[in-house]
Amino acid sequence: MVVFPTETVFGIGASSLNHNACREIYKVKNRPQDNPLIVHFANSKEIETYAILSNQARNLLERFAPGPLTLILKKKNDSLFSTGLGTIAVRIPSHKVARRFIEESKTPVSAPSANPSGKPSFTRNEDVVSYFDGKVDCILLEKATDLENRIGIESTVIDMSSDIPKLLRPGSIELEEIQEVLGTKVELPQNPGVISPGLKYRHYSPEGRLHIFQSTQDILNRLNTLGDNLKVDPKDNIAVNSRKIAILAYSNTELNSVEELTKSFDASSHSCVFKIQYAESNMDYAKKLYSFFLDCDKESVAEIFCESPRQGRLYSAISNRLKKAISRDDSDH
Repeated sequence: MVVFPTETVFGIGASSLNHNACREIYKVKNRPQDNPLIVHFANSKEIETYAILSNQARNLLERFAPGPLTLILKKKNDSLFSTGLGTIAVRIPSHKVARRFIEESKTPVSAPSANPSGKPSFTRNEDVVSYFDGKVDCILLEKATDLENRIGIESTVIDMSSDIPKLLRPGSIELEEIQEVLGTKVELPQNPGVISPGLKYRHYSPEGRLHIFQSTQDILNRLNTLGDNLKVDPKDNIAVNSRKIAILAYSNTELNSVEELTKSFDASSHSCVFKIQYAESNMDYAKKLYSFFLDCDKESVAEIFCESPRQGRLYSAISNRLKKAISRDDSDH
């Protein structure tokens, strides 16, 4: 088992031909056994060895691969590890470390995101080392310069195993771009079944309770209404810890008011430790989202306030991750 960086998030992979090693991934992640893995390839020619590539699927690979695109395809045989389905999820990553790793392995690599199942995906070297050191055979790290190209959220997933293309998971490659290449409409199925990662189970979730607000002003309004409810006895450590609040919002003039308000809360009641993360754009938001969640867990933040993403590129992808992270429904487990 090897942990390695990709242009989306870190993955934990094993040879797709080594079924026992692939099963070990499930144990390390505590991953549900019916949740499929994505098979990572060096090029599209290798994909055709194991899966059926339609002309439409080939067009998508020519346009978007290598890159953050995953296709669900009918498999040709059972040589690659799978969860018993007649399909496999395939991807060609663009990250130079991931590509070198797959090329040197001389085998397809089956890999989900490198993180405990259901928790935020890892996007930083220190997080994968902290969790996976001693649990896997190797950890491949990346240079700081590689982080500039990190998207921060998982790939777009398109089901191309039938005549009608279906969007199973939004990502940085937008639905409109997919439809333009295919020349046809892509369906948005409500209950596609577990044929791809990220469909059935709760994902990306921090320990604290997540609240989504439409604007920074809405966050400010909520903080204003909390008022004396935040005041607790500073000697009561449990109460103090339970009142930690973190905020992820877009940079604008309203944030000055938020900072002043949080400072006044800290000074008057000693009840809150505020963590404020700024995002300059949707791309910046996506890069920071999972590390923000992980830092909230490290600091035992109880309440997390996130501003809704702005319309435009990555809006659907970020909204999808926030919706999955906020879900507390038992059916998601």
